[in-house]
Amino acid sequence: MELTKMLELVRLTEDELIGGFISPKKGYYYIVLNRKDKDGKRKPLWISTGLPAIEENKAEAENKCLSARIQYSLDVKNSVADKTFEHETPEKKVVQDNSDDNHSANPLFADLLNEWLEFRHPDNIVVGEDFNFDKTIKLNTWAGYAENIKRNLYPTFKAYGCTVKEITPELLKGHYAYRLKHGKKKATVAKDYTIINQALNYAVSKKMISVNPNSAHIAGRLLWDEAQ
Repeated sequence: MELTKMLELVRLTEDELIGGFISPKKGYYYIVLNRKDKDGKRKPLWISTGLPAIEENKAEAENKCLSARIQYSLDVKNSVADKTFEHETPEKKVVQDNSDDNHSANPLFADLLNEWLEFRHPDNIVVGEDFNFDKTIKLNTWAGYAENIKRNLYPTFKAYGCTVKEITPELLKGHYAYRLKHGKKKATVAKDYTIINQALNYAVSKKMISVNPNSAHIAGRLLWDEAQ
């Protein structure tokens, strides 16, 4: 059914329909509704679909997203304040880098990349001194990280199938070397290094690992050797 017809049936206009999209988080698809507070500040509402973030589930997740958008918009129109959904995840406006979150102690590194990306969103206020986590980043910088993870790092490390504890200096050297030998510029590979390094620092802060295997000399020496 077309969106316009669907909205007519529930007596909503497109202007009344809240914006929203799906986003992978901790290995699952989440619905993100573009909610704003009374001051007009962005306050997104995250709702778990309960669906693993794989391509086969994307269409179903999109349908769940549309249903959630319509339901939320109807609640707003009918003056039902802040309806709580069954799988609602409250937005984290303040993120503590040493908090005891309910996540796996040894997730797939691909999933950790998405977890770290959400952790570093500019809307989050990150408290703590370790690894400069208290410094917010600009939205365009974060968007660049998100694009790299989506198109490059997530599918690559998902294919590797390695967990955080299985990441080794040798594996990372191999990743960087492969990218360089297949025509990627040093600046591009350096961006991989930055994201991987910060994600692994995050893993150290969460006590998943004790040492970051992506030590600074790995990328620096590798890029130097390739330049010779």
